[in-house]
Amino acid sequence: MQYYDAIIIRFTGEDGGVHNIFVDGGDKKSRTICYTDKLKKELETLFGMGESIDLWVITHVDDDHIGGLYNFINDTKFFEAHHERINEVWMNYGGKGDYEVQRAGTIGYHGGKELRDLLKEKHISVKHDILITVFLHKRIRT
Repeated sequence: MQYYDAIIIRFTGEDGGVHNIFVDGGDKKSRTICYTDKLKKELETLFGMGESIDLWVITHVDDDHIGGLYNFINDTKFFEAHHERINEVWMNYGGKGDYEVQRAGTIGYHGGKELRDLLKEKHISVKHDILITVFLHKRIRT
């Protein structure tokens, strides 16, 4: 099973301008399905209209949440043409430990560290000393 967690929030602000907030970005390993077939098309449309990403929030550093931003950065030609359209990234990577969880692949610290290092290398403004609380629910079969 694959997970494709991504949200795009597009709204007209009090300033009359259109604003875009991205939350997560889908699975890192499913580049074709998550990034190429879905997210990149949204980015092309948004950038084609002259818009930017005001804020890209990575709620947590599991591979099924960081993939969109990670794959956008590694889409070198497209990224270089549009990287200035990302105003700010928030991610809760604290780097205070090393954990891995086996589920649908390895998730956790390593992907977050790699994404953080890529963002720094590309001179993208990153705020990482934030607290994001994610509430999860578990569906119980009866």
